[in-house]
Amino acid sequence: MQLISNGPYIPEELIQAHEDGRVVFFCGAGISMQAGLPSFKGLLDQTYEQLGCKPSDNAPQESAYKRGEYDRVFHLLERDYPSQKNKIRKVVEQLLAADPSEFDSSSEKLQNHLALLTLSKASEQHLVTTNFDWLFEIAAQTTGAMHRRYSAPLLPVPKQGR
Repeated sequence: MQLISNGPYIPEELIQAHEDGRVVFFCGAGISMQAGLPSFKGLLDQTYEQLGCKPSDNAPQESAYKRGEYDRVFHLLERDYPSQKNKIRKVVEQLLAADPSEFDSSSEKLQNHLALLTLSKASEQHLVTTNFDWLFEIAAQTTGAMHRRYSAPLLPVPKQGR
């Protein structure tokens, strides 16, 4: 089924599962790219640029980078340059900083987040994100939506029937 012309095809089974409350939305860094934030690879590239180095300066980092294991590259960066750990984290924090005053409920930058929050609120849907940015929280605040937020390692334990 296509809900909008030239939109993606959505299987009827998925629509039914959503109506039954059996869908969990998993969102990565790509969801925030429309808002001007980098992809995970882009975040890593910009971090290297800010630090004045590149993956090829270190064989394990370069190998992980080529395999697209960007989370591992960040780990290796911190491990290989322990005296720079705080600087690395500060650079990442600055690259992901979003000024809440730039966003409101009509902001084009938040449309993906707002749409996913709306979809995930239907019955008992859930949304899981690996993002380090705060755009889902900003989107929820702009609409006054209530939500429960869990952060690892304090995630709720899955139980039968929920």
